Amino acid sequence: MPFLLDGNPTQGEISEAVNYLLSNFTQSVAADPNTGQVVGPGGEIQYYLYKYMFVKYADSFDGSVGFSNTPTNKGYYGLRNSDSTTESTNPADYLWTQVTGGFGTTKFLYYLTTGGRAIQFQVDTAVPNPGWAVDPGTAIDLDFVTGASNSPANFVVIRIPNTSTAPTDAEVLSAIGRLPISGDLCTINYNSGLASIVYKYTTGWAIFQKYITGDLIVANSIVGNNIAASTITGTNIAGSTITASNMVTGTITAASGVIANAAILTANIGTAQVDTLQIAGSAVTFPAASTSASTGANVTVSLSSGDRVYISAYTGSTTSLATSFTRTTTITVSGAASGTLATNTQVNPSDGVSGTYPTAGPLMATYTASLTGSYTFAINYSPTGGGGGTGIQVIGLKR
Repeated sequence: MPFLLDGNPTQGEISEAVNYLLSNFTQSVAADPNTGQVVGPGGEIQYYLYKYMFVKYADSFDGSVGFSNTPTNKGYYGLRNSDSTTESTNPADYLWTQVTGGFGTTKFLYYLTTGGRAIQFQVDTAVPNPGWAVDPGTAIDLDFVTGASNSPANFVVIRIPNTSTAPTDAEVLSAIGRLPISGDLCTINYNSGLASIVYKYTTGWAIFQKYITGDLIVANSIVGNNIAASTITGTNIAGSTITASNMVTGTITAASGVIANAAILTANIGTAQVDTLQIAGSAVTFPAASTSASTGANVTVSLSSGDRVYISAYTGSTTSLATSFTRTTTITVSGAASGTLATNTQVNPSDGVSGTYPTAGPLMATYTASLTGSYTFAINYSPTGGGGGTGIQVIGLKR
């Protein structure tokens, strides 16, 4: 004979259990296998035989009018005790109780489970006391004891649909066995686990934090075109987290416009960090031609259309020049394209600088080739001394 009924007892097991109860209790205790009620000596229901309690609402004493899952404007509620998780839609399967004054729009049915499949019900406009819970509209598990804790809880509600709304009372009740209180934190995990949002309860639920955890981000799913411009700046990047080994070859170049002028200095480049494989073609300035002839020298260079040249003076001496190195006349250009350099492209003759120029001296002018071909620059300058010789250097910057 079974002393404990499982979730799906046979009629024979139920009968044996009821007979056992009747033979071991006083004659004033009665158990009804049809309703699941175990009634005490004063006629009060002490507990129930079966695991689940279902609640329905109606407008008539037998539930036949206005049979519903919600209490709004109803006058009766019905109870059904069963071991099945499937609710009955037949009003005749429920025991009906009239509510004084009806539910209206402000009253609800609250319950308290205390263990041993004992349950109490109360109709009220608010939670009667800590530990009481509102009817969730689904099966009530009588083996679950509703808590009476006044401490805030931190819990998770998992939803399959893509719905991120605040938790319902039914979801809270299912998760922690009571209605929400001030300080509760609830994480809603939704859309089949793809995203989460945190709500905090004070007098109601409000969004506390929204996030996507790292383990939910698919590798390579966040790329550059998914990141809003200017949202990741230096202040948002932890020190030493982006190194050369983290960068795809060829992704940061001068042409991409991501390197500011004068942003890369010698102090920022590690030893042996830049080799020929990392320098793009035509990216380095080189001397197109030079001469150490005295004033009036003609410098001839071959240029492509769009090439830009810088014309400067130099001295091969390490001894400072006695006077400023200056251009004395307009620079003339002949060859593929002829003319003179416009005044606004030339350094003023008085802007020469005294000093030591073992490589290149003050800038005299700039020029951009309009055609592809040979160009000759006629340049007059002073002084012409300088120990190691002076001259003009034409530096071409390839595009």
